[in-house]
Amino acid sequence: QGAALCKIRSVIPLKFQLTDAHGAPVPNAVGTLTLQKMSNGTLSGTPIDATEPGNQADSDNVFDYLSGADLYAYELDTTPFSRGTWQIQTRLDDGSIHAVVVGLK
Repeated sequence: QGAALCKIRSVIPLKFQLTDAHGAPVPNAVGTLTLQKMSNGTLSGTPIDATEPGNQADSDNVFDYLSGADLYAYELDTTPFSRGTWQIQTRLDDGSIHAVVVGLK
């Protein structure tokens, strides 16, 4: 499966739901977002903290919890990143890492 293609210098909305073993929403997790460049299918360099667009007070790399929708959301600004293939990594406070590959063109 290939990487999703996204336009560089754009904002990508990222969202995920987190539930417990019974299917109930987990509203108090902490998810941070980093990106790491890929070369020939292998991670290269150091992961880079994601950035949100603008000068928002909460412009860090932590997902916001949207209680009305029971999901975590982040607006990823791709402006600081170069063209190519990147792995987007979500790190949860339980130590798990979830990743997806995107191509920035």
